[in-house]
Amino acid sequence: MTITSEITIDKPVQAVWDFTDNEHNLGKWLQGFQRWELVSGERGKPGQVANQHYEERGRQFILQETILEMNPPHHSKLALYHKTMESVIDMRFDDVDGKTKASLVCDIQLKGIWKILGPLSKKTFQKRQDDDFARLKAAVESE
Repeated sequence: MTITSEITIDKPVQAVWDFTDNEHNLGKWLQGFQRWELVSGERGKPGQVANQHYEERGRQFILQETILEMNPPHHSKLALYHKTMESVIDMRFDDVDGKTKASLVCDIQLKGIWKILGPLSKKTFQKRQDDDFARLKAAVESE
């Protein structure tokens, strides 16, 4: 299942990159985000592994993040792993007249029973990603 989102942020590409590349800002735009911890590798470099801790509806879970590609300030590609799914997130920031066109493509591979339920939840995944992007826009523009 592939989910795609796009938004224009009224800030230069470097400002948007710097905001999203700072783990202290993740809670400002990712729903349920609690904290980030480096597991291995060099921070911000391909091969880096980190845990993203979330809490939603009273449940806590961890997504393990691996950086696949990092080309500041325009492109990052991450793999996220959880026992119920694996996803590859491809995020791009392009300059458009001094503003940033942010685009995100998320390829989600569900596991187990979620393979069956996933297609029924595509609209929910899309809404969550769009909502996260709207929060990103608001947070970056308020800086």
